[in-house]
Amino acid sequence: MEVFAIDAPKGVTVDVRRRVEGCNIAKWIETAVRDRLPVIDRQSGQPRPIQYGDIAILGRAWKVLQLYGDVLEGCGVPVSIVGGDSLLATREAQDLLVLLRWLADDTDDLSLVALLRSPFFAVSDRTLARIARDTEGLTIEVTTKLAEAEASQSQSQSTDHLLQPNQHIHSQTNSHVIQPDDQTAPKPRRASWWQRINAWDWSQDSDFTADGVTNGAIDGVTESVTPIVILTDLRDRRDDPSRLIQIADRLTGYTAAIGNLPGAARRLADWRGMVDLVVRLEAKDRSLFGVVRQLDRAIEGEVKIPRLPLEADNAVSLMTVHKSKGLEWPVVFVANLNAGDMVDRDTLNFDPAWGGRVYLGG
Repeated sequence: MEVFAIDAPKGVTVDVRRRVEGCNIAKWIETAVRDRLPVIDRQSGQPRPIQYGDIAILGRAWKVLQLYGDVLEGCGVPVSIVGGDSLLATREAQDLLVLLRWLADDTDDLSLVALLRSPFFAVSDRTLARIARDTEGLTIEVTTKLAEAEASQSQSQSTDHLLQPNQHIHSQTNSHVIQPDDQTAPKPRRASWWQRINAWDWSQDSDFTADGVTNGAIDGVTESVTPIVILTDLRDRRDDPSRLIQIADRLTGYTAAIGNLPGAARRLADWRGMVDLVVRLEAKDRSLFGVVRQLDRAIEGEVKIPRLPLEADNAVSLMTVHKSKGLEWPVVFVANLNAGDMVDRDTLNFDPAWGGRVYLGG
């Protein structure tokens, strides 16, 4: 038995220490595979060189295991996360949810910002901060009469305008223009994030590129486009939710983006699982609002939806201690042992020179 102890200075976060631990584990695995460390083959009973599939990493929680998996893959070690949290708790599920939520309600600022930050658009936090700063104080003027008119309009009759920073305008609906003598004086209303990103000049953003969204991706568009063009195109469509997801992926290259991230196979499997789930939900209610409502209720009810199984040949297995019961591997790592409070810490001790020791009393 070997013990890895991370001696980190005060102030180093838990995540950083875990990543260092993951790098140490990856280094040990790579060295063992390169040096052909001998292990006993389960079937023949004879020694043979170790393979990635002979190794398992166990932990208390899936969230921590995902971090270790990302670190190992970043070091070139193939991994297979066995099982996991509910499909709805995955990053890909959250990305898909904010897309559908915003398409169902374009005043949902939280979903829009999360959507912009996601691999759909990969807008940097710096750019979002610049948008927030440059459009600070941006308002629209609306009267009670106009507010009632807006509330009665259908989605197909959107009244959003392209606003200029720090400019106040009078909104209008169809042929009705608010006049000074209308019922009440105009009241300033804080612009939504949708209106703010419409008002912002995207050409000044050197961080944003639309490499995957060019030349004919959208009918009538023959040059690189910004998130505004894509989101407007998606919002104006009346397709089923599953079809909107497919179009969003095609326009933004979402699956191509996550396919180049650590844990790509697992991420793509979770994406497919979410798309399949949306298709099943459409059998009950094909409307966008209906599907979003069903997904939100499942999350509120903490419904656990299993993730698609992911078969990986010759890869390091990552799973919880509970999930590993009854299974065996030639080499096992138990990661993140010092998390939380340890009960009876005097019973089990680790020494850099002597390794682990258990006090049995007497």
